[in-house]
Amino acid sequence: MKKTLLKTIPYLIIYFLGVYLIEILTAYLMALSQFKAQIGLHVNAVLTNAIQHPIVNIQSYMQQHNPIMLLGALGLLVYLLYFAMKRHSKKQDWQTADEQTHGSARWGSERELINDGHYFKIKEKEVQTEFNESFDNDVLNEIKKLRGEKE
Repeated sequence: MKKTLLKTIPYLIIYFLGVYLIEILTAYLMALSQFKAQIGLHVNAVLTNAIQHPIVNIQSYMQQHNPIMLLGALGLLVYLLYFAMKRHSKKQDWQTADEQTHGSARWGSERELINDGHYFKIKEKEVQTEFNESFDNDVLNEIKKLRGEKE
C-alpha cells in the first residue's frame, strides 16, 4: 500500500502542475476571445488572476463545462496513465539488457574482433618487452645516473 502510494505521488504532482498550466492557458485563451484586439491592455490582469486564484478558476471552468479545461485535464490524465502503465512493462526500449548493451546489440567475441581485422592478438609479455625496447637505452642510463642508481 505504502509502495503504491509512493509511486503515485509523482504522477499526482505532475497532474496538478499540468492542470495549473492548463488553467492559465485557458484563462489566456478566454481573455483573447473576449478582448481580441485589446488583449494587450488586459492580459496582465487576466494572467495575474489566473496565477493567484487557480482553484477558483478551475472550479469555475469545470462548472461552465469549458472545453479547453475539460479536454486539457482529460488529455493530461490519459497521457499520465499511459506512461504510468508503460513504465511497468517488463522490457523497455531505453533500458540496457542483461548483456549491458542497448536493444539487440551485443558484445563481439574475441574471435569476431580478430577475424574482422579490427584488432590483433598479442601476449602480455610481448607488450611489456616491446614497451621496454621502445625507450632509448642511453636516455634511461642517463636518468639512472642522475638518480644515483646502478645501470
